[in-house]
Amino acid sequence: MSTLTKVLIIVLSLSAIFLSGIVVTYVSTADDYRQQYDTARTERDSSRQRTNQLQEQLNKELEQAEQRQQRLREELASVQDEAEEAINRMRSVERENTLLSQKVADWASIVEDFHQTTRQQQQMLESTQNKLEEVQARNINLEKELDQTADELVQRMGIIETLRSENRQLEEQRTEMQQRLSRVMYDTGERAVTPEPVTRVDRVAEPVTPRTDVDLAEEISLTGVVLDVDPDESLATVSLGSADGVQKGMRFHVIRDQDYICDIVITDVEPEEAVGVLELIQQQPSSGDTATTNL
Repeated sequence: MSTLTKVLIIVLSLSAIFLSGIVVTYVSTADDYRQQYDTARTERDSSRQRTNQLQEQLNKELEQAEQRQQRLREELASVQDEAEEAINRMRSVERENTLLSQKVADWASIVEDFHQTTRQQQQMLESTQNKLEEVQARNINLEKELDQTADELVQRMGIIETLRSENRQLEEQRTEMQQRLSRVMYDTGERAVTPEPVTRVDRVAEPVTPRTDVDLAEEISLTGVVLDVDPDESLATVSLGSADGVQKGMRFHVIRDQDYICDIVITDVEPEEAVGVLELIQQQPSSGDTATTNL
């Protein structure tokens, strides 16, 4: 064998011995590390378990503390509400006390005014009683004068009733004469001309003063148109009313194209129109026919 081969064998032997020592050392060291790892792992698990227990205990204590804090907050809020309510009640009582004090002062003033008013009314009552006695004395004199006036009034009412009766008779005679005149004029074809009054009155839609019996006896020249006809009731409406001087009992002659139609005797008067009964009907009147007090 050559020297080199021997050297190589020696080197290999030494290497094998060195590797064997390293393996033995690694194995022994690995067992120690394994044991230490298991020990450390066990301690870690135990520490984690204790930590979890402590954390759970801490959480419970924190939860309990939070609950106690919440209860304290609720109690504090309730106490604050009660305090505010008590303050409001106290303020309300103070306001009521102020109002009552003001009312007492007002009532005292009212009572004083009432006493003063009572005294004034007592004085006024005495004065009124004196005046009443004077008035009663005057009333006695007035009653005597009233009795005398009543007697005179009764006498005058009798005279007025007599005049009214005579006036009704004259009105009936006038109406009868006018009907006869209308028939005569219609038969002869003539027209009655009534002299115009010296002073003409403009007809405006204003209320007029009531006419007297003397005015009613005078003939008035009025001309309007027929507004409506009710043949069933023999009634017709003309376009003239009390504002134009129309009164109950007036007679309007209805004509159409110079032809005599009928008469309308007024029975109801309004400011702007009047309603009357149809008489002496020659033809049936209709809306638009001319209605005049003079033919």
